[in-house]
Amino acid sequence: MAAPIVLSIAVAVVSILSLGFYDQLTNFEENGCLMTWMFEYPKYKEISFKETEKEFPHYGLYIYGEGSYYDSFRHVKLSGIPVLFIPGNAGSHKQVRSLGSVALRKAQERPDGIHFNYFVAKFNEEFSALSGSILKRQTEYIQKCVTKILSLYDHMKSPPKTVVLVGHSMGGFIARALFTMPGFDPSTVNTIITQATPHQRPVTLVDAVIVSLYNYVNEFWRSNTATSLRHVTVVSTGGGFRDYQVRYDLTSLKGIVDPSRSVSALTSSVPKSWVSTDHQCSVWCRQMVFVTKRAMFDLIDLKTKQIYEDPELRMKVIRHYFISNNGMQDYLSHEKNKTLKLDPKIEWETKLDRLWKVKMKKSKSSKYIAMPVSLEEGKDSVLILSNLTNGEWVCYCDIPKGQDRCSSCTSLSDRSRLLPPLLSNSKYVRVNRQDIPITSETHIVVIIPKGAKMVSIQGDRYNMDERHLIYHLPNTYDSIISFPISATDGAAMLKVSNASSFYSLHLAGMALPTNTYMAKVSPMGCKKHHAEDNEGSVLRLNVPWSVEETYAFSGYNKEVSLPIKLQSGRPSDYDREIDTMEPHLEMFLHPYCHYQVRLLVSSKDTVGQFVRFYSVLLPAFFIVVWMLTLRGVIARSNRFQATHGSDSKPCEAMFEYAKPFYIMPVLLATRFVFGLRPISRFLSRLGLPRDDANFVEEQHTWFRLLPLLLYLTAWMFSYVHSFLAHHMMAVLSYLGKILAFLPSSLQRLGPILKWTFCILGVTSCIFSGSLGIFVSNFLLIINVLHILYLISCNLDTKETHRSFVFFFSLMMLTTWTSITTLPSLVTWFKQLTISYQFYPLASDPVKPAGFIISICVAVLINTKMAIPSQFQGQLLGGALYFLSVMALMFTMDSLYRIPLLTAVVLVLAIVPNVMATVSPPNETDEKLN
Repeated sequence: MAAPIVLSIAVAVVSILSLGFYDQLTNFEENGCLMTWMFEYPKYKEISFKETEKEFPHYGLYIYGEGSYYDSFRHVKLSGIPVLFIPGNAGSHKQVRSLGSVALRKAQERPDGIHFNYFVAKFNEEFSALSGSILKRQTEYIQKCVTKILSLYDHMKSPPKTVVLVGHSMGGFIARALFTMPGFDPSTVNTIITQATPHQRPVTLVDAVIVSLYNYVNEFWRSNTATSLRHVTVVSTGGGFRDYQVRYDLTSLKGIVDPSRSVSALTSSVPKSWVSTDHQCSVWCRQMVFVTKRAMFDLIDLKTKQIYEDPELRMKVIRHYFISNNGMQDYLSHEKNKTLKLDPKIEWETKLDRLWKVKMKKSKSSKYIAMPVSLEEGKDSVLILSNLTNGEWVCYCDIPKGQDRCSSCTSLSDRSRLLPPLLSNSKYVRVNRQDIPITSETHIVVIIPKGAKMVSIQGDRYNMDERHLIYHLPNTYDSIISFPISATDGAAMLKVSNASSFYSLHLAGMALPTNTYMAKVSPMGCKKHHAEDNEGSVLRLNVPWSVEETYAFSGYNKEVSLPIKLQSGRPSDYDREIDTMEPHLEMFLHPYCHYQVRLLVSSKDTVGQFVRFYSVLLPAFFIVVWMLTLRGVIARSNRFQATHGSDSKPCEAMFEYAKPFYIMPVLLATRFVFGLRPISRFLSRLGLPRDDANFVEEQHTWFRLLPLLLYLTAWMFSYVHSFLAHHMMAVLSYLGKILAFLPSSLQRLGPILKWTFCILGVTSCIFSGSLGIFVSNFLLIINVLHILYLISCNLDTKETHRSFVFFFSLMMLTTWTSITTLPSLVTWFKQLTISYQFYPLASDPVKPAGFIISICVAVLINTKMAIPSQFQGQLLGGALYFLSVMALMFTMDSLYRIPLLTAVVLVLAIVPNVMATVSPPNETDEKLN
């Protein structure tokens, strides 16, 4: 294939990939979060904590306050409910302000004096998500903080026995890791609330210590959640698409904490929130802060003035606020199928129309509105929409024969669900035949209290088979074949006549996050109507297996659109034959309009989802591309192999030696063999880790073509990358001619500087293995520039061209390796800014690989490139090929293994140099060369 054609294809692939990154960073709803605010200036009082000054000199414990409240605990005599806020990765202790300030305002409204004391740990904004040693150290400090906080209440007659933990990001994981600490009393914590915390696994597996810690903590919770941790209730909220740092599926507690003791919720599905939050916004988003504080105040036992000891009661509160808020004030004491007495003096009005609406500015007297359930044959479902604020607002009853009204009814209010927008008070109840016993006299009764303002009630009786439709969405292949029609005209279309207030589309076939569509609901004609601000259309996408919901609202006679894309893959054991278990799009429409509903294939969202879920797997494929290139260069460079034309250009060498069909069939065969039960058991006994594909499958995001797509992406990206790097470095090499004008005495310093940097690279590993790798990568860049300088000055030889692609491949290999170890380097620099001393990075898993890489690079750039014999070339090529296959199996997800893999590759690369030193080539070989 001609080079221009290859370059054009590669540029197109890179452009698509860039579009995916752009989509991930920008393609989400506007920030709908409101700011929290204060009446007084926030203050943070440090708690004297001498027990930790030596062990944790850079940490601190503070209590939050404002104005007169801050002055009240000047002597740290507290009487409230203790809450400890744990900041996350690079988080500040000042992030407690939002929750603390709102809690203070709400406490001032209570006559009983019940309030919360908000404590917060100060970690100097350490990068806890990048270093397992830091995560462990912070957990140890939090353990001491819990003990210290409870000791501050010893002066009380009935001091609190527990501390509520609120953790943001990695702070939420620390709250759970706390229970694994030796000596920690688990009874001192019974409630944990986490915000944007990756519970399932780290966002990227770049640190072996973090991976080990996650495995240990999660296994501990799986084993003890039904026993010693039975008293602990855990809430986890994820931000959704706005949070591009932590995906929602990683925030789930599924499979870690017992469902009877935990709730995982998407912020866009939390009632009275309905907004997606980015990673930092999850701390201060007013809607979520209000929901959290309402829940925390309802968790208080009014008798003890502390958090409920009964975990069942706590779970009722948590589920109410974070999952299924029905607007009822007495939800804790409300009985299911509660019987309500109806006042015979209150007006009773029966609505016989299939669709009806009641609207009034104010109800001057109480009123009952009754709607028959089965007035017409085939009408088996009823939808009631309302903005009433009274708790008991809807019920059902059978009117006795000979009478025109009921004297009592059975409550349906606990079945109601709230709808956006936020201040509309909109809610609905949907009743089907199987939900309640229905006779010919069954009526749904809406209770309108006296004095209710701006009352809006709507009833719709319909046939479920006509409004609950099943759409089999086209698969990826069908979407490609029908493109661009599927992206412009729509993959599915539905026309909705007026006088219809509800439709539900069950979207069969959605399983992977890359199945993306855009739902557009356009009004085709609406009656002239003086609409209120809260009137319009609401779309809701519900994904049943992950309890995720996303909403969209538009005003009257306006188009509304909603992205149809998943935030987690469908579990493999999920029963796709049951319609209700498919994702479904619910549409609450205005009955005065008729609409056109279109489902469009969203190519941009597909690429964005691919980047969101799979980009973290790409570094391993980049590494393998350059390992195969290095293999080809070594095999082609042996003394009995003819020189190939592509050996002088890195991009062409990469394209030639790293073709997908060189490795993908072998990878599939190896993965199949290793997956056989007897072989997998034998390999596990030998200590071989699991195939990384298994971890991706456990996230329900794996599909068969994924490795090929990732490899093709890395292959094309590497072509463009090497092409640009080669030409840019060629331009920079011309600057080397300036050195010719320097005095000879300075020019002789070149070898000394080279050895100085080599020694610096090795010794820097003492402080940070990642730093050593970066220095080694810098040395390889300088070496490649020097070779290009020789070529530009026509001082090149056959050996120069051989070494150019060789060192260029090593440079690209160490570049990607240094990128994967960048978190370790950032952590060390952060430690340097805190302590102002050159301390080695504690528990540095990159250090062994850093030493090996630094030493190997020093050997390679300070010795003449040795040309391997034919046997050596074949042996080294086979070893590199084997390592390439192993890399795709064991470093695709586990990026922390890449530095060690690169170290092994560099050890193999110096073998010819070592062998040449031990056994120099004879004269015959020199002549053949």
